[in-house]
Amino acid sequence: MKIKCPSCGFENEKDARFCENCEEPLPNPYAIKSKNEDQSFKHTSDEDDKTINRIEKEERIRAEAKVKIEKEIKEKEQKKQGMGCLIFLGIIILIAFIIFGGGDYENGEKQSVEYSIGYKLCVIDGDYEREDSVKVRRYNYLLENLAQRCSCEEINIADISVAAQKILREKYVKEVKNITLLEAANEDLAYGCTKDDFTKYMTLAIQLLK
Repeated sequence: MKIKCPSCGFENEKDARFCENCEEPLPNPYAIKSKNEDQSFKHTSDEDDKTINRIEKEERIRAEAKVKIEKEIKEKEQKKQGMGCLIFLGIIILIAFIIFGGGDYENGEKQSVEYSIGYKLCVIDGDYEREDSVKVRRYNYLLENLAQRCSCEEINIADISVAAQKILREKYVKEVKNITLLEAANEDLAYGCTKDDFTKYMTLAIQLLK
């Protein structure tokens, strides 16, 4: 390898420090090599920077995806907890219904409930009470007392009372409850009367209340 003198153009040996023709100092070939190595190092550094940036971007994307997945899992767990609370509340309501208002149970089987005539009259009057409520017991007391006074069945008393109520409601547009009619009859009718007497009393009540 020859080194060309930048001053006179004479080609010198590679180890020469000065030109053999003009004695001018020659450039150092190792310095050029070092410069090329620096450029190569710089090129390598740029590639490394790109790689590092790409890795950091991928890690950031993975971190964001992880946060999103954890958020979705947390929301699903909260929904499950909410559903669990609703199911638990439904079970509590069902148990309360069975114990307090769902009928009698014996050996795991529901027993049919026989409602009294007083309860049915109470429902006809628009009052939805329990069978053992004070109001239903009052209906049954009035029916029993009038049945004894009129020497007939309680169902007869109830039928006549409902018929009178129906006439007042449909013909005269008067809303009168059965318990009102039974209370009045219980005060006015004496012992020893008959079913016909009770019917006549209800006819008179219709005329007075219309």
